[in-house]
Amino acid sequence: MSEIDELFDLKNSYYLGNFSHTVNEANKLKLTGEKALERDVYLYRAMIGQKQFSVLNAEIKSSAAPQLLAVKAFATYLSSGNSVDSLKILDSQLQAVAPENWVSPVMCAAIHLHEKNFEGALRTLQLTDHLESMAMQVQIYCQMERPELARKTLKQMQDKDEDATLTQLAQAWTNLVVGGEKLQESYYIFQELMDKNQPSPTLLNGAAASHVAQGKWEEADGTSKEAAEKDPNFADTLINQVVVATQMGNQDVARRTLASLRGSCANHPFVQDIEAKEAEIDRLIKQYQPVA
Repeated sequence: MSEIDELFDLKNSYYLGNFSHTVNEANKLKLTGEKALERDVYLYRAMIGQKQFSVLNAEIKSSAAPQLLAVKAFATYLSSGNSVDSLKILDSQLQAVAPENWVSPVMCAAIHLHEKNFEGALRTLQLTDHLESMAMQVQIYCQMERPELARKTLKQMQDKDEDATLTQLAQAWTNLVVGGEKLQESYYIFQELMDKNQPSPTLLNGAAASHVAQGKWEEADGTSKEAAEKDPNFADTLINQVVVATQMGNQDVARRTLASLRGSCANHPFVQDIEAKEAEIDRLIKQYQPVA
């Protein structure tokens, strides 16, 4: 019989975006050794999901395990937007990364991903065959609009653990990129995960994205509002609401929601992309403005 994973519920709730539940479960688990370290990795990553960056800075000391220092480096990057110092810390870890330390490569790749450095992220993820590394590779290929590579990596995940939550999520992400009849299948995956567990902003926004891709604006609007009730400042929720409100002609709602997104998630790639486009438009207006 396979060994029972004491951290199964903890990891599952983290992957599904139920961060409060993850923190509560982690605080209940009395573990030692490697299991305690793994528990703390998910605990602090859930706190990152709650934007409790100051807690990590206070609790994770310089003498902590490399995995925890990697999590702290990622938190520092998210709170400051400065990738240079965080990547210096992580790069030094990667030069002598131990096989059991999949956390450092994943955290390093996460920073590269936020910086839209897909090549750097993919190169770093090759240092570990952990299922989470494969899931992030699928995520990157989806962002690159390379569904054939996403499907190839998804197949590796399915061979490794077909029933894992991460594999199910990767399947849903891939279906969203493939499009067509796969869009409804992606919705069914998100809905099934919600039925088996509990709705989270992550899952609700996945379902909303499935509706958006199919042009089902009313359904997307309802799902986005449900996600907002759980976390009104969650970036994906605000982005979906901006898109849906714009498509439904609710310009005032779209404008207010975009202002909220800029206020709470200033470093998000979506916000930075909009600001870059606005700056380019302003430049073109000035360039072609008639001389008085």
